[in-house]
Amino acid sequence: MRYPTVGLALTALCCVSGLSCSRAGEGPLAPRSAGPAPARSAIGPPARSADSAAHTEWVETALKRMQTVRPGMTRGDLLKVFNDEGGISTREQRTYAYQDCPYFKVDVKFKAVKASPAPKGPGPHESPADVIISISQPYLNWSVMD
Repeated sequence: MRYPTVGLALTALCCVSGLSCSRAGEGPLAPRSAGPAPARSAIGPPARSADSAAHTEWVETALKRMQTVRPGMTRGDLLKVFNDEGGISTREQRTYAYQDCPYFKVDVKFKAVKASPAPKGPGPHESPADVIISISQPYLNWSVMD
């Protein structure tokens, strides 16, 4: 796909729409259910369907929920809205994915507030009491699997 940000935006909409998504170059977006095509105007952009309005409303609600997580809150508070994302991370820095759509991400930096009991196996030994010192604006990206 020539414009990857557009592709990611379309993929994110798949989380809330009735579309079957594929990555760039793997095929078109195909409706999951048959129905009338959205009305199109002879001049200007296509008219917004009820589904489109519902998708926009869902994204707005999701962004508002994501933005409730702020610096000064704890990792435990963050985990009520986001899940751990795969990839390289440390106790002090990690990427998280929104619980309702894994294509929405935030990068978070923490201050470790107390020693966490060592879990079995390797890992960053994170504590739910670690304090958020910074959180990025939500952005779109593919999921990372370890």
